[in-house]
Amino acid sequence: MSHTAENDRSILAVDDAPTNLQIINGLLKDEYKLYLAKSGRLALFALRHTTPDLILLDIEMSDISGFEIMEVMNRNERLKAIPVIFVTALTSKDTIFMAGRLGAADYVLKPFEPDLLRAKIYNALKTDKSLSIRETDNPGSVPDADGKPDPIPTYFDINDFYTDIVSSHSLAAEAKGLIFQSDIASALPHIIFGNELLLRQIVTNILGNVIQDTSEGYVGFSLELLTEDATEYLACVMRGNMKAPQTHMANDLARMMGGEICFTNAHGNDSAFTVKIPLIRDESAKARQTAEINKVMVKPGVRVLVVDDNPVNLKIAEAMLSKHGIASETAQNGEECLHLIKEERFNLIFMDHIMYGMDGTETAKAIRALEGEYFSGVPIIALSAYTDENARELFLKSGMNDFVPKPIRDRELNAVLKNWLPRKYLMDTRAFTAERTVGSDETELNERLNRISVASGQELSIVSGLKSVGGDKKLYIEILTQFFQWIDNDMRLLAESVQYKRWNDYAVRMHALKTVFANIGNQLMSGWATSLEKAAKEGDIKKCVKETEFFLANIKKLHSRLAAVLPAQKDEESGGKNTVSPDKLMELLRALSEACLSCSADQAHILLSEFRRFTFGDDMDGYLSQISGFINSFDFDKAYDICRKATENYSTQFFSMSHIQAQFL
Repeated sequence: MSHTAENDRSILAVDDAPTNLQIINGLLKDEYKLYLAKSGRLALFALRHTTPDLILLDIEMSDISGFEIMEVMNRNERLKAIPVIFVTALTSKDTIFMAGRLGAADYVLKPFEPDLLRAKIYNALKTDKSLSIRETDNPGSVPDADGKPDPIPTYFDINDFYTDIVSSHSLAAEAKGLIFQSDIASALPHIIFGNELLLRQIVTNILGNVIQDTSEGYVGFSLELLTEDATEYLACVMRGNMKAPQTHMANDLARMMGGEICFTNAHGNDSAFTVKIPLIRDESAKARQTAEINKVMVKPGVRVLVVDDNPVNLKIAEAMLSKHGIASETAQNGEECLHLIKEERFNLIFMDHIMYGMDGTETAKAIRALEGEYFSGVPIIALSAYTDENARELFLKSGMNDFVPKPIRDRELNAVLKNWLPRKYLMDTRAFTAERTVGSDETELNERLNRISVASGQELSIVSGLKSVGGDKKLYIEILTQFFQWIDNDMRLLAESVQYKRWNDYAVRMHALKTVFANIGNQLMSGWATSLEKAAKEGDIKKCVKETEFFLANIKKLHSRLAAVLPAQKDEESGGKNTVSPDKLMELLRALSEACLSCSADQAHILLSEFRRFTFGDDMDGYLSQISGFINSFDFDKAYDICRKATENYSTQFFSMSHIQAQFL
């Protein structure tokens, strides 16, 4: 499912580029309930029916600008209290000033760093809207005095931190033709005690500036252990050929952690930022003790079931378990899980918390309600990004035995396997240290990306595409797959715009496509879409008519090439489906209409899955095909119109049939 129970916070994301919405959905769907609007008009449409806790708002859109939306919100008592974070590529001082004047809570530049976006969302939801950027010196600065967020120190894996920073920033450096050098000191403890969120924000802020300001040569990032006056420090060192950029935000964050930032410059080049954070020896010694555990290796034949409705999460869990010698089996929802465990016997079950239909806690309760010693005793482990202090209690009450937080870390997984698998299933263990080599799942991803690059005929720049999603290779492949599956519908709508001379609609679609192609790494098509959008706006219809046919032909050529390496969207077969009653159909159509009104992609997809359980006539199948296509491209207003049309059509049919039947009774 899209969001965890973490505070049940909801976010409305507004952007006229579908791939930007897809990126935001991929990054945040496990943490928040999301509403997705691909135009300013749709955003206002959704705000009539829902009140999100926060809005991520693009500024420059083809119909209504983000500033105009904020002006509408500021005139409405219900809406003006909602914090707004602008997510935009606009960087002028006038734009930033206007955002502050309107009362925006924060401002994020595209392409954004995922961790920075998460941090700004976290701070905006914690901070009252009155502490917004109109009262601070610069967007993104930390509210001082009593308004600043409380640092929450925790234990975190320094190797994971290092790997995440390197993977996300090396791509940005390589895209500029820079050499990216990185290193981590072996003397550092594997587990660090401190505020990982703030440290990520500092490093992301400075390293991003270093890469941006370095025009040639190299950029370096290293984690080191320093000792000064008997005090130990974790030092994050970032090097490049640049001048000292402004670091007000980073300095504020470093001081909150009891640290400081130093800048050194050697003859105008080879400059370095060093972020020094105190490393408390007593705490780090305790952390090292927790790290000295033994890796659990499982004997062949042990059966483990992973239940999760997200295919990407299933792949991650399978890869993590394979490191312990487990060839896991999977189920994509609670119903499938119940069917499997009635037929098979598993030694351990990992259960996602939030899923379509029956969620993890409901599934666990259903398992425990089945008769038999096996069903009451099989260990069930919750998988969830919901890490509130009440999370464990919630899972235990539902009949689960333990809890592994997402993203899954090998140490937590290791402990669960050791605690819940009988010793007879375990092999001799060996000392475990965090791995710094490229794992098998990383190798597989690299191979898939290489196949995609070759299949596309070098039309796609994988480096450029990965940069748009912060280096997340899995998410990039998801975005590309989404493009592959819905672009046919977009091509049809674009051709109709030319055929029926709907040039405003044509310009809107080209505006969206230019960002789509930029996000998947096709700069040529992005530039072409930009020129056609401009032509439509300026009334150069001759250019639009002449070039659109060739533009669409190029998309078809790319689509056919990707067909060899990406999965097509498969329609479920009708075998085994049930017929639907008139009341049930009307209930589903009304619920789907409500999901479209609020721009809730998750709820709409849940209901479409429910529709697929039943058989319909050709007319209804046609309606559902159109509705699904519009929802996949975030055209919720058009999907809503089809829902209404289907509702009116079928309610008339059902009335006529009942009237005829009544005459014979």
